[in-house]
Amino acid sequence: MKDEVKRNPIYNEQISKKQEKPVGERLSDKVAKVYGSWKFILTVSAVFLLWIIWNSVQFLPHFDPFPFILLNLFLSFIAGYTGSFLQMSANRQAARDRDIFEHNYEISKLAETENQHIQKDIDEIKSMLKGDFKGPETLDPGAVGNHLQADSATCISKNTTRPQA
Repeated sequence: MKDEVKRNPIYNEQISKKQEKPVGERLSDKVAKVYGSWKFILTVSAVFLLWIIWNSVQFLPHFDPFPFILLNLFLSFIAGYTGSFLQMSANRQAARDRDIFEHNYEISKLAETENQHIQKDIDEIKSMLKGDFKGPETLDPGAVGNHLQADSATCISKNTTRPQA
C-alpha cells in the first residue's frame, strides 16, 4: 500500500511534469481560465453595453437595430462554446480532486495503522510500568521498537534500580 501512495502522480511532481496534456485539454483549460475571469466579464459587458448604445442612438448608423438579433446570435455562440469548455475543464478538475481524495484516503489508512501500532506499544509500556509484565517472551517482536533488554524489563517490573556494571 505504501508503494501505491508513493507512485501517485498527484504528489509526484516529476511524474506529473512528464505527463503532457493533449491539445484539447490545454485549450479547454485556457478557455476556462479566460472565461472565468473578471477581466473577461467586464470586457464583454462593456462591449455589449457599447453595442446596445451604438444601435439605440438615433443619429448613429445602426448595424443591429432594436431587437439586437446579431447580439443575441453572438451571445448564443459564446454561451454554447463556453459551456462545453467549462464543463470539460470542470470534469477534469473533478477527476483530479477524486485522485487527490483517494491519495489522502490511502495516507489516512496508513496513519490509522501507525496509530494503532503506537497505541499497542503504549499499552505494552503501561502494562510493564504497572508490573503486569511477564517477561520479554510475551512481547510481540517488533511491537515496542527494540524492546527493553531482559534485565531492564526485570528492573522495571520489580521497581528496582539497575545494577551498575
